[in-house]
Amino acid sequence: MTKKKIFIVGTGAGGHLIPALSLGEELLDKNRSIIYIVGRNWLNKELFREKGFFVRTISGAGFPRKINLNIFWSSIKFLCGFIHALFLILQDNPELVIGMGGYISLPVVLAARIFGKKVIIHEQNVHPGLANRLSSPLATVVAVSFSETKRFFPSSKVRITGNPLRREIGRISRAEGLAYFKLSQDKKTILVFGGSQGARSVNRIFFDSLQMLTPYWKSIQIIHLTGVHDFPEFRKRYKKEEVQVCLLPFLRRMEYAYGACDWVISRAGATTVAEILAAALPSVLIPYPHAAENHQYFNAHYMVRLGAAMMFEERDLTPELMADTIRFLLTHPEKLSSMKDKARSPYNGLDNLTVLIEKLLRTRK
Repeated sequence: MTKKKIFIVGTGAGGHLIPALSLGEELLDKNRSIIYIVGRNWLNKELFREKGFFVRTISGAGFPRKINLNIFWSSIKFLCGFIHALFLILQDNPELVIGMGGYISLPVVLAARIFGKKVIIHEQNVHPGLANRLSSPLATVVAVSFSETKRFFPSSKVRITGNPLRREIGRISRAEGLAYFKLSQDKKTILVFGGSQGARSVNRIFFDSLQMLTPYWKSIQIIHLTGVHDFPEFRKRYKKEEVQVCLLPFLRRMEYAYGACDWVISRAGATTVAEILAAALPSVLIPYPHAAENHQYFNAHYMVRLGAAMMFEERDLTPELMADTIRFLLTHPEKLSSMKDKARSPYNGLDNLTVLIEKLLRTRK
């Protein structure tokens, strides 16, 4: 039997990368032929090839949020990407196109609809990105990760699926997680990271806050993912301190870090928030202030309204305030327990989105 071809389209950092990769692996297990369409200059495309996926690249650029000379070059690149997308649709003849957001999605979705192909777009953030908002009138179905996102799209098209994550997230016990990092079962474990690329300001504020928490050093342990660029500097800094820390530049097996920790201090990217909910963890969120359309602020604000997180905007956060927050959580276990109880996602994004895709593949145009 001939495998049905599916295009998965998207670009960007971990927020698009991880859901796209998780979804592709799941569909591959269901005997589908997956072709990823990514930006020509996207650095992560080799990761997909390493896993055995077909990867096609097209031109493209994000549109500037303000009218300036860059809009001319963005328009030219969009047109080139659109023409290339038309050729790819003709060449590979996919049964379905899945747009995961980012500037590459829109020209491919437009090309797909011109040829009458079915289209699903998936929005990972609480507040949708520009590409998905523009693509939604063309989509057959709009899948969203949060119920609050429904209001941005045509109601008849929206399905709440959740965010597709790797199945291991939330399935590692505390004992397994602590054993993985060779950490103690008798201490509170704090996981600190700044997203897929790290975050210098989060690293600095957290490390400086530790200097005000020396009475608690014997009762805490830290998993700190600094990002590649900051790792050498913070390795030197931590060597001078006696606090117990597992310091890494990055971690591919995040499920073990989530399993080991008692709470998370991190940015508020869509995938990070979805993983925190899947692992049912309390969190202290520091939205990246320069994220497109302030996505991370809205993601973090959702978590606060849920009662699952505390949020601080970067401009307001000082090492003193971070130290006070950590001290408060260490001395108020009932607050951590309450946040943990509310940090539970009702959606299995991988299963829900896969079922939706399979249903759409079975329906006639």
